[in-house]
Amino acid sequence: MLYGDSAVEVTPCRGKTKTTSSMAHVAFGAPAPINFLQTLMTPSDLVGLIGVITCLVAYAGLQVGRFQHDDLRYLGLNILSPACLLISLMHDFNLAAVITQVLWLGLSFIGLLRAMYARSRKTEHLSAKCAENKT
Repeated sequence: MLYGDSAVEVTPCRGKTKTTSSMAHVAFGAPAPINFLQTLMTPSDLVGLIGVITCLVAYAGLQVGRFQHDDLRYLGLNILSPACLLISLMHDFNLAAVITQVLWLGLSFIGLLRAMYARSRKTEHLSAKCAENKT
């Protein structure tokens, strides 16, 4: 029997069907054999996985009190995460996920700008107090 470009040889073997072809699983409805090369991660998958890990590290750090909402480490992780996921989504496009990650990235940049502005104002305020104390 021919299936596609490969021949499938079916021979009886103690009352059971024995096949000799890599495409035999398709002809008889059995699960496909696992190809080792197909189980490896693509670079896009790896970048996406890094994005997921950074998102979870940021969230866990905030929840357990290791980060504050204006901590630069937290904000950096929240920028790195959607950036990595957007790179991954270029390979396997999903509109809803892209919209979510673009908004997440934009909101994280707003948070970073606010945190940097607050730090600069705090530094200016402390500098002014130091100058008052010296005079």
